[in-house]
Amino acid sequence: MIILCAYALLLTGCAADRAAKTTSVSSWPYFDGNTWHTCVPATQQISVERRIAGTEQVMTEVIIIRQGASSAAELDEVARQMRGAQSDIKQIYGYVMIGDQTEKLTRRLRPQIIVHTKPNENIHGLCARHKARLIEPLSYSPNSYLVEPMDVGLFTAMTVAEHLQQDPAVIYAAPQIEQQRALKSR
Repeated sequence: MIILCAYALLLTGCAADRAAKTTSVSSWPYFDGNTWHTCVPATQQISVERRIAGTEQVMTEVIIIRQGASSAAELDEVARQMRGAQSDIKQIYGYVMIGDQTEKLTRRLRPQIIVHTKPNENIHGLCARHKARLIEPLSYSPNSYLVEPMDVGLFTAMTVAEHLQQDPAVIYAAPQIEQQRALKSR
């Protein structure tokens, strides 16, 4: 009987921890030019690109965090510590979940944002106001640019995209979220 009570107490404590993890997570709305989406950070996995010693090649590994982080900030701290301790790391990516309660898709978040501005806006001033840097103008779309946040946080692209979206000079700002790759059947 004592063992059963202790086991029930342990399960109750674990459930409380899991509930705290889900309620402390932020969400970000963004407009991709067609549709509004809401993303939440997936705090149970990261993707790490490592340089292969003596070559220009990069190896990518997905690391699943069994217990998950309690927040995006905690996962960001894990990534910061990894970058500091392992010199072969080229890039660490976070993941976001997109969708409603019936279907959530987990996708890798790239540290880049496509920004579409109103005509004649100064992209350099816009980037400076929102702590971003211009990577390149997009030749296929006038007044569209690829920018990246100056900070290297896992989810900084979502926050910067949200701030850019609120700027009157911006028509939309869409973080670069990788699409799921489909496998071809032969």
